[in-house]
Amino acid sequence: MLEQGFDIKELHEVEKKIGKKFDYMRFSFADFNGIARGVSMPRRQAVKALKSGFSLFLGNITLGPRGEPSSSKEIVDLRFPNCNFIPSPATLTHLAWAGRKKDFLSETDQRVVGQVLCESAWTAPFRNGSAIDSLPRFILRRQLDRLEKLGYIFKSAFEVEFTLYDEKTGLPVFNGLDAVTTLVLAKFEDYLYTLEENLKMAGVEVTSMLVEHGLGQFELTLEPLDGVKSADALFICKQAIKEISIQRGYVASFMSKPSKYASANGLHLNMSLWKKEEDGKLVNAFYDDNDQYGLSKVHRSWIAGLIKHGKSLSALHSPTYNCYRRFHKFLAPDVITWGIDDRTVPFRAKSCSPSATYCECRMPSGASNPYLVVASAIAAGMDGIINELELPERATNVMLSIDATPEGGRQADTESVKYFPYSLAEALKELERDDLMRNSLGEEFVRWFVQLKYETEINVLSPLNDEDKWIKEKELYFEFI
Repeated sequence: MLEQGFDIKELHEVEKKIGKKFDYMRFSFADFNGIARGVSMPRRQAVKALKSGFSLFLGNITLGPRGEPSSSKEIVDLRFPNCNFIPSPATLTHLAWAGRKKDFLSETDQRVVGQVLCESAWTAPFRNGSAIDSLPRFILRRQLDRLEKLGYIFKSAFEVEFTLYDEKTGLPVFNGLDAVTTLVLAKFEDYLYTLEENLKMAGVEVTSMLVEHGLGQFELTLEPLDGVKSADALFICKQAIKEISIQRGYVASFMSKPSKYASANGLHLNMSLWKKEEDGKLVNAFYDDNDQYGLSKVHRSWIAGLIKHGKSLSALHSPTYNCYRRFHKFLAPDVITWGIDDRTVPFRAKSCSPSATYCECRMPSGASNPYLVVASAIAAGMDGIINELELPERATNVMLSIDATPEGGRQADTESVKYFPYSLAEALKELERDDLMRNSLGEEFVRWFVQLKYETEINVLSPLNDEDKWIKEKELYFEFI
């Protein structure tokens, strides 16, 4: 169901907090690809839209990475209708970096821009004006509601990698694989600290920034948050990184493999479940002091669910054609298995203390949609908990060095060892045949998503030779994903 309506008091409270009124308001949402789309309105018009929403083309949520339309049956049958986009409460924030004038000199010369995140509803009388349950943010909230009925509070945090390029030369902003060096960090500290300061003003808490193991590559980590807030935070974070980079003469890309020799951009999702005791104290349901590794039965069953659905999860955690250039490499998704603080596996259990025990999902690509990443992970994890799935033995045939990375071919599944898909098409087939995923995320969403991926990516890229694929992939994914 749709969220409770936006209270206009929230607008006045945020404006009071920042000490000024907004000049403009963005109304934004994540499409299937996680791309930020929406409209901007002057404040005098925005007040009405905050109260009652606004009308916009329904097909915007199913556009391809460069705005290519998809022929989803329901949208075509209705002759490409509009729908109602409705502001979500408690999502209004100040985009301090936005609204710069061309001759920008100081903060007093800058327009004040706010943003509110939106969900959508069918235009009545179609489906009685109900929520469009294929919108990624709505899908996540629905999974969170299911988890709450089991008595759990979901906490999560992201680690996001991106590659920074010089806008004029098109080259990475630094050479060398100088991971975690403070010298490279110092060269870009003004840029990175500007990101952090602006994200803080937008309500997004960055816990660390570092130089990653790739040309021009950085990583930001975000603080753990409850429910949908973590995905909202990453959505805003990616907006800020892209937009502030443009202001600085850079282009930031979350594309999995921006070039043949670039290090892959990953996205790590850290998850934990919590229970509220009678005294109101929150207890980590993933921790068990009596277990050798500090892992509870719930934690083990959660990971077992992720493993069971690993193949279908890849369609949503690595949702572009280009993503599979990252797979089956050293420290990248390969064998569907788990480990204790093991960086070579996709599902990494960590147990440092009762408050710091969690599961790190290392599957997702930087090109993924955070709402769909979290929603699908919850659906898989819940299957593990509800059905008390047993965690299998850890695989031992994982890649332990760069030299072990195969140059071609594929490994065949055995009874005890399963491998992630080797292509987007293969991953989509796994998603379609996964009854639990289809039922949890929605039959209509899965059908729309698969059709979108074939029409705008697979059918476009598959016929090309490898050299032309790289060119087309960069055109599709480099700037907007």
